[in-house]
Amino acid sequence: MGKFSFTNLFSKGTKSVLGIDLGNQNIKLVEVSWQQGTPLLQNYAIAELPENVIDDGRILDKSKMQEVISKLVIASGATTKNSVVAVSGRTVFAREVVFSDMSEAELAETIKWEIEKYVPYSADSVYYDFGIIERDLTASEVKVLLVAAPRETVEAVIEMQKLAGLKPIVVDIEPLALYRTLTVESNVIILDIGAIATQMILFQKSNPVAIRSIPIGGQRFIEVIMKELDLDATEAERLKIRQNGLLQGVGITDLSDINRQLALVVSELAREVRRTIDYY
Repeated sequence: MGKFSFTNLFSKGTKSVLGIDLGNQNIKLVEVSWQQGTPLLQNYAIAELPENVIDDGRILDKSKMQEVISKLVIASGATTKNSVVAVSGRTVFAREVVFSDMSEAELAETIKWEIEKYVPYSADSVYYDFGIIERDLTASEVKVLLVAAPRETVEAVIEMQKLAGLKPIVVDIEPLALYRTLTVESNVIILDIGAIATQMILFQKSNPVAIRSIPIGGQRFIEVIMKELDLDATEAERLKIRQNGLLQGVGITDLSDINRQLALVVSELAREVRRTIDYY
């Protein structure tokens, strides 16, 4: 797995890649090249997903997913076929594990036979990988980041890309994919606010040490707008995107009902973030 650098996505001879973000409601596609030591955004496109295509990272309808991605590639104007997709959801697993100091080859063999000790799946039902975080020579220990995802999830993602005419070169996990976009921060909290949930990842010394899914996302805000203003989902989404002032600053007391209800959602999310930090 190696270090979690953005440059690792660009192997020898790979000048540009397609990054595909599979959300519960939308798919985002970007084409990025690596030029003179800097990532350059070449093309991008976003499309809304039909219902019941993906759920918590699991692809339910590969043909519909492939159709959307194929249209996105054309719409974006992307030229490369090399693609990178991150898998996500509650079934994706990442944790630090400490072993007695040994070589990387010995680690690979040890993890191969002991994988079920560290992940909540049977060995034959997952794909896994690991990267060495650090070696403590004084304690004769080596700290490892171990990641795993169900075979069913990974194979569906790979098949979907191939059906769309793409060449999958990397299957990443979403926490590491998010971290690759940072350049200097080593101790950081990332909040990825999606449609259904917010993924919270705590990084310490550049390694993900805690991952939590908080069941609050953009849909909660839309539901408040729908209820308070008697709008349908489409109208509420449009208002959320274009209307300034729906969320007011801390300390403002003269709030309308909708301001107040939206502020309660934000407070709930903030409370869960603080709770996770305190627990960690």
